[in-house]
Amino acid sequence: MKLLNHNTIYSSVTILGLVVVVLLQLFWAVHTYSILERSMKDNANQQLILSLNKEAWKRFNTTKNDTLHIKDENRLYDKNGIEIGIMDAMETQAHTHINMQSLDSIYVQALTSKNIKSKFSLQLINPLTGEIKQNIRPELHSWAEVSTITAPIRRNGSLAVRATLISPYEDVFEQMGMMLIGTVILFGMVIYCILFQISIIIKQQENTRLHEDFSYAMVHDMKTPLSSIITCERMLHSGRLDDKPQLREKYHIIVENEADHLLSLANKILNLSKLETNKLVLNKYRVELEPIVKDLEEKFTAKSTKPVKFYFDINAKEVYADGEFVKEAISNLIDNATKYSKAEIEISISSYMEGRYTAIKVRDNGIGISEKDQKTIFNKFERASAVRRTLKGGPTGFGLGLNYVYQVTLAHDGMVKVNSKEGEFSEFILYLPTENMNKA
Repeated sequence: MKLLNHNTIYSSVTILGLVVVVLLQLFWAVHTYSILERSMKDNANQQLILSLNKEAWKRFNTTKNDTLHIKDENRLYDKNGIEIGIMDAMETQAHTHINMQSLDSIYVQALTSKNIKSKFSLQLINPLTGEIKQNIRPELHSWAEVSTITAPIRRNGSLAVRATLISPYEDVFEQMGMMLIGTVILFGMVIYCILFQISIIIKQQENTRLHEDFSYAMVHDMKTPLSSIITCERMLHSGRLDDKPQLREKYHIIVENEADHLLSLANKILNLSKLETNKLVLNKYRVELEPIVKDLEEKFTAKSTKPVKFYFDINAKEVYADGEFVKEAISNLIDNATKYSKAEIEISISSYMEGRYTAIKVRDNGIGISEKDQKTIFNKFERASAVRRTLKGGPTGFGLGLNYVYQVTLAHDGMVKVNSKEGEFSEFILYLPTENMNKA
């Protein structure tokens, strides 16, 4: 549980760190967008003022009114930099009104020079009453609109010009292009990391649970032979069997069998560990299959509590392997067949050539394996919840048998396949080299 808690803490801290990175990146993106938006508005305002001034002087230079004189000392500016003097004089003295079409053309060029490509409308309005006297492109509307300052062109403030940019945010996003791409990539990476971290947490929790189940099952499964050994030894040491040689011999056999059982379990766990880390040295040679399967037939026929029949069809006679491990692998498959069996057990063992491999097929008439379980049966500790199944009347074990078969075939540069149908049969096929695969 401590390991689980530590993993959870580390994972939580990692996820929190990733979330902080996302929030910082999001804050940076929003802040950058705000700066660019404000810059765009400032440029739009500035270019509107310059365009108004330019349009006014254009009218002044083309007027024929000799009574209108604008000296430099009389060029009045309002707080925004608008030459209110020339504009007011043109409106009130020369009666030359602002040309909105000309202003529109000048403003288009001014915005383009600042890389602002948004469409816009121009309004000539009376700020005092809100009346729109003239509107250039009134049909343009959008949910995203930005209005410039209302720029007065009369001293009394009765007439002004305003521009409305339509969907200007596209320009902002265009300027943020590379940064947005980087942000999206970062978000994607962070989301992937979070999901990957969650999957690691789930796997760690599952592995922790399986190891706990395995430890509990191992103690449970070893308790019975240990109890038998201790009980038998006490009886033998008590002297009560001294005058009963046949019973004493039976107790000796029980002790030996249970001790062999414990030693076999310990060796299997050690061998699995070595197989997984490639530390086990295999003694490979040409192994005859028939003596192995015949010996296993005799062993399981004698120990089985149910009627068991073996059928053989050994066409491929040899494999190039470590005989001890091959025999143990086949033994595990037969052991499974007897555990997950019906009232009467039928086991067929056959072999045949398939390319450079010898295929060894072990088929039974047992309860079968579901398609879902077929995907995980070779995993270590797959049957680690043995105690729960034992309480329901199922077979005991650590879930190491099929993993052992898998590791052995893998160590021999072979493979193992399963084919099964629930309620009818299970069939395992071991593919082992027929000859030395390392030969040139």
